[in-house]
Amino acid sequence: GAANTVATGTNCLSAAGYSATGNTVVGHQAAQALESGNDNTIIGRNAGDVLTTGTFNTVVGSEALKSEDTGGRNVAIGDNALCKNTTAQNNQA
Repeated sequence: GAANTVATGTNCLSAAGYSATGNTVVGHQAAQALESGNDNTIIGRNAGDVLTTGTFNTVVGSEALKSEDTGGRNVAIGDNALCKNTTAQNNQA
């Protein structure tokens, strides 16, 4: 696992069972719960921080997509964008 992955920031991608591939994560505690979701791009403090298995998400902004745990193919750009999303897919904000 963890092939083709880039992670920069305190506690980002810090889940104990991380096995995903193709993720790019930048920011303090960004995607910290991600375990097996592949091909996500997550940039920003606490962005996507409870995402566990979602795939193909594009997230840019502080706390964007911060409540999403399993949804995929979401695009969240801006501070707090889609911050109330929980399991939805194919959303843009």
